[in-house]
Amino acid sequence: MNIAHRLNWWITRLATVAVAVIAMAHAATPAHACAVNSQCNKSLERQQRFWLADVGLHVVNVGFGMSLATRTGPLPTVLQVSVGLYGAWTQTGNVFGVSGDAADINATGAVARVRLVHYFGRDLAGVSVSAFAQAGAARIRDEKAVPDGAHVGAIGSIGATLGYGWWLSDESRWHLAVGAGVQAHVAGGNPGFARLYPQLDAIVSYRM
Repeated sequence: MNIAHRLNWWITRLATVAVAVIAMAHAATPAHACAVNSQCNKSLERQQRFWLADVGLHVVNVGFGMSLATRTGPLPTVLQVSVGLYGAWTQTGNVFGVSGDAADINATGAVARVRLVHYFGRDLAGVSVSAFAQAGAARIRDEKAVPDGAHVGAIGSIGATLGYGWWLSDESRWHLAVGAGVQAHVAGGNPGFARLYPQLDAIVSYRM
């Protein structure tokens, strides 16, 4: 599969996720409806757990999240753990020119990601900051190499984003968060790369 086909593959799946999110948002009632629902408020006072999809520039992950708590009550912070497919299309597409002379290096594989999201608003909504780290393995190769000099190597990144989150339904089951930031991204071995890249992500969660 060449670079253009792989980019099309990722873009198609990201578009599918975006369409699903937009459809849910269109069908949702205003988020403030939760504030007048006593049963909803009671649920938000407890520690919360979620199923989630974490979609970024390099991953399409699914996983689990939970709000953190102390002895005095829940914190506006969520710990997320997810696993999924990895494909560095910002690398091979040389998005914003950040890949430079490493633009022909391609990597596809799988990763596990841990993310911590802190919300400044109430009920896990409003402006947020998040930090994440991920690691895994991928088939790393130089698209211009003859013969193909591919190898299986370690991949990883750490990053941070500034975002915004909100509830999509009056029962506060569906939650959406979007963010933008930067990540340090590494693919080990020769060929390989170690660079700073832009980071865009969307996290769709369903409260249990």
